[in-house]
Amino acid sequence: ARLAAVPPCPRQVETTRMNSHRETELKFDCGPEFVLADFDGLITVSDQQRRLTATYWDTSDHRLLGWGVTLRHRSSSDSSEEGWTLKLNVAGDAQDEVVRDELTEAGSSDHPPARLVALVRAMTLDRPLEPIATIITHRRALSLGTEFGRALVEIADDDVVSRVRDRVGSGFRQIEVELVDSDGRAVLDEVCATIRTAGLAAARYRSKLDQVLAPTAEPRRARHRLDHRSSLAEAAAGLVERSLRQLVAHDPAVRLGGDVEAVHQARVTTRRLRADLALFRTVLVGDAVTRLLSDLRWYGALLGELRDAQVLATRLESQLVELTGAIDHDGRELLDRVTDRADFHRTQLESALAGDRVIEMLRRLEAFTVEPPFRHGVSSDSAALPTMRKRAAATRRKVRQLVQRLGSDPTDADLHNVRKRVKKVRYSAQATARLGAHSKALARSAGAVQDELGELHDCVVEMAWLAHDVERYSPTAAFATGRLHQQIAERRRELHHNWRANWERFDALE
Repeated sequence: ARLAAVPPCPRQVETTRMNSHRETELKFDCGPEFVLADFDGLITVSDQQRRLTATYWDTSDHRLLGWGVTLRHRSSSDSSEEGWTLKLNVAGDAQDEVVRDELTEAGSSDHPPARLVALVRAMTLDRPLEPIATIITHRRALSLGTEFGRALVEIADDDVVSRVRDRVGSGFRQIEVELVDSDGRAVLDEVCATIRTAGLAAARYRSKLDQVLAPTAEPRRARHRLDHRSSLAEAAAGLVERSLRQLVAHDPAVRLGGDVEAVHQARVTTRRLRADLALFRTVLVGDAVTRLLSDLRWYGALLGELRDAQVLATRLESQLVELTGAIDHDGRELLDRVTDRADFHRTQLESALAGDRVIEMLRRLEAFTVEPPFRHGVSSDSAALPTMRKRAAATRRKVRQLVQRLGSDPTDADLHNVRKRVKKVRYSAQATARLGAHSKALARSAGAVQDELGELHDCVVEMAWLAHDVERYSPTAAFATGRLHQQIAERRRELHHNWRANWERFDALE
């Protein structure tokens, strides 16, 4: 019987353990007559058969599947498996490779665990999840290695039958080759080469669920393809769509915590979205854009505070090792304080993600990609590039005027403002380049100025942090703090003196 739809429960407290694992595999389409070849030189570690029953959950319009994500409850006939698995897409290293992060958690098959549901809120936008298909797999699992007792890869020979809601779904056979030990990369390549030589081609679909639902799947909305002919509507929607996809793709890792790069990329994306919206601000409804910019600024600040603390911790650790050769007791005292700061900002971010404001912002961004809110009288079918070039030129003109006003001895705060303005120039140059403008060199040059002034700002922030509440340190830790402060101050002076060289190269570009 069909189970009732279950709404997300992001605030529910879970006590069971959630495990994570990165899955690397290759899939091959296979007919019933195919026979697995012998793999000379490899040892069969195990050869087992079992039946796997998996029920997949998604929104009614398959939003998770649209993001390349699956959520299932699966059990096995030999009791080796029972529980929930969320698979998140990761870019593969090879063309046919499927790389996904698996998060598993025990739980009743009646409804998904709240923690897994919360991890995909940005993809579902809090729409209810319900069972959409059941896949039964009769699997022969063959584990191979180069020595007894240690499996490096597993070959799964799968016969699949399915049920989609209340009807019989498609059936097929598939061969999967999965890396089960990081030392097995050469064996994985060897096994896959043998399978290709036997005549099998890479699977057409990245997941079994994709293949099961393909006969009845509705066409997905095509992404916007931008060029010099793109209209205002196409350009505005396409630029926001690109950044929205990046923001949503990084969201699960941001919610999980521990992935500093995901926090960084999400923060960068909020800035890029603000810059893209600013390119069209004169032709868009003011209130709609103002609200989006406000939400993006708020969310970006939360991400930024955590990111700044993470950068500070990384810089401090590297500098302490360079200064003393190791992290001693005094260095640990400093690092513990900056770690406490990062933990505080992590808690603030988690609280915001458990609320509704981020989801509401994502809903409005998604609606924007369908129908940007243009002002009355604006011809949204007109060419976008002239408007974008005009706005990009205005952005560059403003930063030039700012630098001209600074004089020969700008303050740290002045240069921080220059950095923020140059960053806007870089984003606008990258946006116009997507429509065919020759602005990639300008974007690269702006990036060089931004990076140099960014390091200067990092020095200023770290010096202020080291000087704050220094009386709370032990005497030896305070001494180490003073030495670090002096070292960073020297680097700050160097950057403060030399930044104009990159600026002049940037300013000379037409």
